[in-house]
Amino acid sequence: MGKSSEKSRQSPLDALIGELINYGSDDVQSVIDILFTLDQKAISAIPLRYRIIGLGFVRKLSLAEVNDKLVSNGCEKLYGRSIYEATLMHAFNNGLSYKEWKGLFTESEKIRASVPIDEHLSGNKVSLNDISAYVRDNSDIADNVFKTQHITRQVSDSLSQIPPERAALLDFMIKNIQSFSLNRECTRYYFCKYLMYFLETRRDHYLDALAYSYTEFADPGLSAQRLSDAMDMLSVYRVSAKLTRKKHTLEEARIAINESPVSLSEIYDAFQHFYFDYTSIDWMTVLLERYGDLDALTDRQRSALAASIRRYDPSLKKLSDDEVIERQRNEIESKEKAADEKYSISSSKTPAASRTGEFFIRKVLRGEVDLDRTTFLSFLLFFDKSSSVPDSQRIDRERLREVLVNCGFPALSDDDPFDAFFIDYIESDDPMVFLIEEAEIMAMSEENFYLYKTYLESKDNDKVLDGMVRS
Repeated sequence: MGKSSEKSRQSPLDALIGELINYGSDDVQSVIDILFTLDQKAISAIPLRYRIIGLGFVRKLSLAEVNDKLVSNGCEKLYGRSIYEATLMHAFNNGLSYKEWKGLFTESEKIRASVPIDEHLSGNKVSLNDISAYVRDNSDIADNVFKTQHITRQVSDSLSQIPPERAALLDFMIKNIQSFSLNRECTRYYFCKYLMYFLETRRDHYLDALAYSYTEFADPGLSAQRLSDAMDMLSVYRVSAKLTRKKHTLEEARIAINESPVSLSEIYDAFQHFYFDYTSIDWMTVLLERYGDLDALTDRQRSALAASIRRYDPSLKKLSDDEVIERQRNEIESKEKAADEKYSISSSKTPAASRTGEFFIRKVLRGEVDLDRTTFLSFLLFFDKSSSVPDSQRIDRERLREVLVNCGFPALSDDDPFDAFFIDYIESDDPMVFLIEEAEIMAMSEENFYLYKTYLESKDNDKVLDGMVRS
């Protein structure tokens, strides 16, 4: 068979390894530079994380060196509770070649198929009881505070002690299969824990209003208003019809709420409202105002403005410059007139957007997608700022550093613009005003708001690695 046929059967990682071996990197100041100078289209399309892993094999790097390069380049560390990534950690711990690792990877596939799926969150309908049970089962609990069990750290430490023989690792995986997972369990755990606080806050707000309505001296008008407001917040549960059908005792209401299906689309809508609904309008409004009288723009100015709007909404790329600008102007006017009604959490939302958000959150809960760092940070801050969180778990700079490190993400850095934005947001006296001001600043520089990339980079890391290995 010819060389071209052999090359066409190469997996992306095979091709990358071959390219790196042939590159002759001794005269390159930084080995990371190699990863940005490879010309082949297929190679450059490989995500940076997997290019660094490939470089680790070629340069015979240790696990610590690979993880250092991953983190310093904004990527997650290798994750010990993933069967696939555990084989990589074993390979780098013991100096295995790329070919030796591929054999180990292949043998691990059957073991991965037996990794248990968490039953708490696997159904189509998920309740607060389900989420709480998942968090409880994965926590050490003291004084009613949930803290991670650090299973990932324990598995990673154990992997470093396993002898280099292939059989030793496979035997360890089989005997400890309950400790492995199909996704990055740490991020899923923290997501679920802070989602639990978010849901409990809304439940307790309703129960407080209900308790007031039962007091002897309750004002009827105030009681009705408090219950109405609390019911709006309770829209994240599919329980309103049951609660309004008849009167419930406090305990009956608590049980009904805890057992009711959670509305994932409402959670996503609340997230969107918290970050984007007003900042999106603000961003585009400032951008349009910056250009002044739109009807008097030169052709060059119209082209530049339309290009900026298309970066904000790529779906407009097929429209002409005039159509893009006019459509955006009409959309902003329409949104501004209906803002109060549209942005109320209790109001109806665009079905397509709600369904997209619902599917995404469902995948996170089921462990079908690994949250990227931006999305992870965004949801943690949203849940924290919208909830009554125990003081020891409240998101501040130090807590966020701890959580990121536990999950294998790079810690917050003042030198990174996105991280600096989040640090300022956390420490701001008025976070909402800060968000609007940041949106205005970025609009004036014709840049996208930091959070517009939220959830777009989340993916199943095991699937990505599997695709890198197979030809």
